Amino acid sequence: MILMAKLVIFDIDGTLLDSNKVDQITFIQSIEEELGTDIGTNWQNYKNITDSGVFTEIYEKKFSKKPTKEDIEKHENTILKLLNETYAKNRNSLKEISGAKKLIKKLSSDSEWDIGIATGAYRKIALFKLDKLNIRENNFPLVTSSEFISREEIIRNCIKLSKKWYNRKNFERTVSIGDAIWDIITASKLNIPFIGIDKKGKLNKFSNCLILKNFDNYKLFLEYLDKADTPKFF
Repeated sequence: MILMAKLVIFDIDGTLLDSNKVDQITFIQSIEEELGTDIGTNWQNYKNITDSGVFTEIYEKKFSKKPTKEDIEKHENTILKLLNETYAKNRNSLKEISGAKKLIKKLSSDSEWDIGIATGAYRKIALFKLDKLNIRENNFPLVTSSEFISREEIIRNCIKLSKKWYNRKNFERTVSIGDAIWDIITASKLNIPFIGIDKKGKLNKFSNCLILKNFDNYKLFLEYLDKADTPKFF
């Protein structure tokens, strides 16, 4: 039994799936349906940029109280309904980032690296999206905003769950893979090496950040896993 290994943690939206556009549309529409509230798209204005975090903050501002578990679950189901409807009309609304499926399959056979998935989406939404990558709930440890409201908690608990999942005493190295500024900020706060998936240069204001456009070059990805450092601001 290997007690020490390395862990790579993948985000989903914009990282494994090109789903940010449909994700934003369905989330905004769900808030309008559930709360009758119009919201903007400047997500960095929110304290916790996760499904449950944004919903909770909007709900508290509108009703001056925290949402119940039932309120949050209702919101999750509304997003899932809208996502199903959108995907049924347009299968291209959820497309893999080039090379993602192949990379996950190859990496899962690599004895040096374990895989975890940590996302700011609700669990049902995450599972719906992972299904499009042929990833099932019991394939890899998965932590979502259904369990924890902040991205820091999600990543921390993904590491914790992964230790139990793979029966590891500890991890020699942990690398986070994401596409958004809040992913990179989270890695910086937790002092975790990071690799960005970025076609538009939106992560360039960070130093010590290795960037890939996709997962087509498996050899390069492995090199980056070993070279990645904790991101820092310029």
